[in-house]
Amino acid sequence: MLMRRAAIFYYQFFIMTLSLCLMGLSAPCWAAMESYPGYTNDVHTERNEKFQEIYLSVQSADGPSLQDQIFSPLAHEFKEKYREKFGQLDTESVIYQRSQFDTFDENGGAVESIETANEQRKNFAEYMTRRLTEYHFDHYMKTQPQMRPVMEAKEKIQNVKVEVNKQVRLNIQYNFAGNNVDLIVDNPWCETKVALEMDPHSFGPTSVEETRIWLNRPLSSSLRLNTNTTINDGIAQGDLVKEFPRHNMAASVGLSGPFKDEGTSVRETKYVVGFSHSF
Repeated sequence: MLMRRAAIFYYQFFIMTLSLCLMGLSAPCWAAMESYPGYTNDVHTERNEKFQEIYLSVQSADGPSLQDQIFSPLAHEFKEKYREKFGQLDTESVIYQRSQFDTFDENGGAVESIETANEQRKNFAEYMTRRLTEYHFDHYMKTQPQMRPVMEAKEKIQNVKVEVNKQVRLNIQYNFAGNNVDLIVDNPWCETKVALEMDPHSFGPTSVEETRIWLNRPLSSSLRLNTNTTINDGIAQGDLVKEFPRHNMAASVGLSGPFKDEGTSVRETKYVVGFSHSF
């Protein structure tokens, strides 16, 4: 009986001691919780506090981006060259778009017109790469004073101007990247240009592979006639372009056909109608 009472006494003493210890440890915890950021003991003060939002924005660097510095100087030139090469209405580009009639229009064999279009676009892409390299190389050389004589000689070769009379001037331009010579006839009647195209993969003049003639004339402020003739291939093309400036739209009708029985391209006559909208 005595041993049982002693055991109960020691058990109660142990519980009391443990409770006191826990109470002593919990006091710092509550104090730390009260001072922890995000907690408050005064709700009224917190409700009356006013905050102001700060918007952080990244300051853009002054000047054009790297992409604009590389491609923008030649963007307009590439667009004009593309129109001269493939026309105002590039109907051959349709073959690069996904057709919804694959089941009815499968052709496992080689098509001559498609192979010709592929080769022409491959050559144009290679020209763009060479022209882009040439432009930036020339830009670098112009910043080097010791290379100034070389650049002056290159510019003299590339641009030769001849005054035929008071109304007609002839500008001869040699394009190293495309290996072609452009004869631009500046006259008051129509825009005239003759291009002597040589082997684009060769460095320096070679034999002429194709002669192209462009005759363009504005018929009014919004109506324009463009013609493109390839002498060696024997293809004549004409486009009539009507612009609608208020709506940023343009409508085009064109006709293309051969005037020789044989040539480097497929003998076919094409009637094209197109609409465009610029954003």
